[in-house]
Amino acid sequence: CEKSIISIYREDAIFPVYCHECWWSDNWDASSYARDVDFTKPFFEQFLELHNIVPHVALVGSNNVNCEYSNQCQNNRDCYMVSASNGSEKCMYGNWFQGDCFFSADCYMVEKFEYSYECLSSARCSKCSYLENCSDCVSCYFSLDCRGCTDCFGCVNLRNKSNCWFNEELSKEEYKNRLQSFEWNHENIEWAKRELKERSLNYPKKYYHGSNNANFSGDYLENTA
Repeated sequence: CEKSIISIYREDAIFPVYCHECWWSDNWDASSYARDVDFTKPFFEQFLELHNIVPHVALVGSNNVNCEYSNQCQNNRDCYMVSASNGSEKCMYGNWFQGDCFFSADCYMVEKFEYSYECLSSARCSKCSYLENCSDCVSCYFSLDCRGCTDCFGCVNLRNKSNCWFNEELSKEEYKNRLQSFEWNHENIEWAKRELKERSLNYPKKYYHGSNNANFSGDYLENTA
């Protein structure tokens, strides 16, 4: 159709690049590019030749709304620069937003997240920042491997705790005062990340990441058998 499109491929790609609508249309037939195998030549050389003449789709995805800069995505709305994501809305700059993520940014491998920033490998959290391997947390920051926690800062391996500052349990009022005194500038953010990393070395680590698994091997697994 020769219209201007956004693509994961550079403008001077040696193969044709089709927009999503044209690639899925019946206006071209992939079998028309078929050729016989030459058994006197290496297979992968022939495969590369075929790869370089068959049209490629500009972006991979389906059922997305206002997500022009997203790839390997489906069922998303109003997302920007995300990949491998599904069923999310108003998320940006991340990979693997899954299961109704909302208004979150700079995250990797998160599920059912909302109003959160720069979290890794975590699930079912709200209003959190700088978490890793956490789940079911609310208003937690700079924390590692916490479950079911609320209002925690710089914590490691906590379960169902609230108002903790680097694993020290405080009164609700004292925690609130400490959090309010923390200035969210670059210097302090980097300090908190370093402090968490150093303190985490004093705590035991689980031998794998995941839960509810039986008769398995691997890492980052959930509900397998």
